[in-house]
Amino acid sequence: MAQVQIEAVIARGRAALSLITAAVEAATLSQLSFKPGERWSARDTLLHLATSQQEGNRILSYLVKGETPPRQEILPPDQWNRRQMARYADLDAAGALELLKQVRSEHEALAAHITEETLKATLGCVAMEPTHQHCHLHQIREALARARGQVVEAAVHSLLYARAEVLATLDFERRPTAALEWKPAPDKWSVKEVLLHLASWDRYTGTVFAALAEGRALPPIPFPEAEGELDRWNQAQVSACSWMTLAEAVHESGAAHGVLIEQLRRVTAAQWQSEAGRDWHGYRGRDLYQRDMIWKTLSAWQKANPA
Repeated sequence: MAQVQIEAVIARGRAALSLITAAVEAATLSQLSFKPGERWSARDTLLHLATSQQEGNRILSYLVKGETPPRQEILPPDQWNRRQMARYADLDAAGALELLKQVRSEHEALAAHITEETLKATLGCVAMEPTHQHCHLHQIREALARARGQVVEAAVHSLLYARAEVLATLDFERRPTAALEWKPAPDKWSVKEVLLHLASWDRYTGTVFAALAEGRALPPIPFPEAEGELDRWNQAQVSACSWMTLAEAVHESGAAHGVLIEQLRRVTAAQWQSEAGRDWHGYRGRDLYQRDMIWKTLSAWQKANPA
């Protein structure tokens, strides 16, 4: 069983690395070094993936032996990333990609030593990296699209990156269903309900993007502009889908997001840059906010249900 599970995860990692490689090799050096505002360039993202994998390899080297990794200095994520990436400041994008391939090869060699006895301790460490790579594949594609002036394609991958971040937080490989259906308080949403909330907004925003693409007037905001009406509308949408199982809620959130992306791809660059289009440029922030809320809910569940 351990070998089958690990091989499946490794195959996902290889597929993600193949897609990253294809995106990088199709780009010029200037495109790979282009920084979209304060965010990472494609080259920066490659370095982040490589240095994160190095840390994962360090931890895994102890876990496969049944040992506990020594404690490291705990830093805020941004500070930790800057410190790790600074070690390779002289590497260009090609060098960063080679480093990523090297550490992935080392990761696979370590994973080959996982046994039934160490599977529980190591599976999370191994499963995290393909998911992490998939998230940042969209970040790389977004940066390259912005470098090429492809504003709609960049927006598409910005939204795909944000949704991938949400799904990564769910951690289906290890997370029990109970954690995703648990409510931290009677007036707070479970993770399942957060997914339904995201789906309801994606369904509505898909109609906005369709109207934008077709040159029609945008649909009105679906709730009165008065205090408390937004919260009431949000709760009504979630309550209307409360009959769904967790699997159905996950499917609905994916289907709704698929429609959203499909409609956005129909929008022209001029339409996206118009006044009406610019109002929706920050839409990915909804996913990133809810990602953080999901993390807090799951952390609270873990404290309430220690292993």
